[in-house]
Amino acid sequence: MNQWAHLLEGMDQKALSLATWFLVALCAIAPLEKIFYIKRQDLFRKDFISDVAYFFLSGILPSFLLVITTSIIVLGFRSALPAEWFAYGQSLPVGVRIVAIIVVGDFGFYWAHRWAHEIPWVWRIHSIHHSPTAVDWLVATRVHPLEVVFLRSISFIPVCGLGLVDFSGAKADLPSLLLLSFNNIWGIFIHANVKFRFGWLEQLISTPHFHHWHHANGSALVVNKNYAALLPVYDRLFGTLHQPKTHFPAAYGISSYLPEGLLKQLVYPFTWFLLRK
Repeated sequence: MNQWAHLLEGMDQKALSLATWFLVALCAIAPLEKIFYIKRQDLFRKDFISDVAYFFLSGILPSFLLVITTSIIVLGFRSALPAEWFAYGQSLPVGVRIVAIIVVGDFGFYWAHRWAHEIPWVWRIHSIHHSPTAVDWLVATRVHPLEVVFLRSISFIPVCGLGLVDFSGAKADLPSLLLLSFNNIWGIFIHANVKFRFGWLEQLISTPHFHHWHHANGSALVVNKNYAALLPVYDRLFGTLHQPKTHFPAAYGISSYLPEGLLKQLVYPFTWFLLRK
């Protein structure tokens, strides 16, 4: 009974934290989208309410499944590699570990994200994120809870395998917490409907211009490009970079079928053969 009470208390705290973060992001980014917009669009656009629901669902539900998947990954590497391997990685200075986690973690994310486009059953989950025809900051969290589990678990594999994360449980792992917080903030920023450009820095780090092309809908030249979360070098390396110097995409969305409505979209990956047109 105490375990259930503790679980419910944790969910309440998580929901409160997400509500606070939602209001902060709304107040900080929505005005910028009104002033520096790529395309003029209403704040309360189509699917705004369902996207708010996704914001909370993708922030709460994956936590429980991620405990299982990350535990399996950790146990697998612990049984296969000596303890000294992990001790060395965790003994690195915090700054070095943060840089290493960014580089290695984004390599894992690149491939997880690319597979989400190339493997049909994973695409049915990921297509929810790509379905909006208007992209803004809230689209960043328009993701199926299972997609969060898939992307983070795959990204965690190389980071864990190199011993860069302290999973002893003795204390919170600062580099991991910092990177997770930064990724959440940056993910919202690169989806924002803002036309900010950053010159030569766009070759080094993802920006709204870089990521909006990932959401482009049109010819094969612009679809399935720009998979990296932070480092475009991986797209350059593996031939998936598309970054015109000037303009933003003319159209967003997907060409494949996706049902309307939150509940139908959540079950679509499991019932696609019934719901497809």
